[in-house]
Amino acid sequence: MVKQKKAVEKQVKQVKKMTEFETFLALIKGYCGSVILFCPKAFANGGYFYSSFTLWVSCLFTTVCALKLIECGQRYNCYSYSLIVKKAFGKKGRLMLDLMIAFSQ
Repeated sequence: MVKQKKAVEKQVKQVKKMTEFETFLALIKGYCGSVILFCPKAFANGGYFYSSFTLWVSCLFTTVCALKLIECGQRYNCYSYSLIVKKAFGKKGRLMLDLMIAFSQ
């Protein structure tokens, strides 16, 4: 347990933090990049009312989840998504997350 904690702390110290502008661009790229491509067809299929409502609900859930991740990162002094998952689910959880992210790219 102590070795694992030291390894996590060492990895956290090596992580270069992004500036506010870089963070903004990463969020725009991550959240909005694919939406821009799929939104026109989604609105055509779902209609204006239902698609607008669903888009706002999705936005709400995404914001709440992002805030929860930030809260976890601040609580455990861990600013990497992969490291937060490792703290929550262990090595197997982190491996699964890394694989899912790699395959979704």
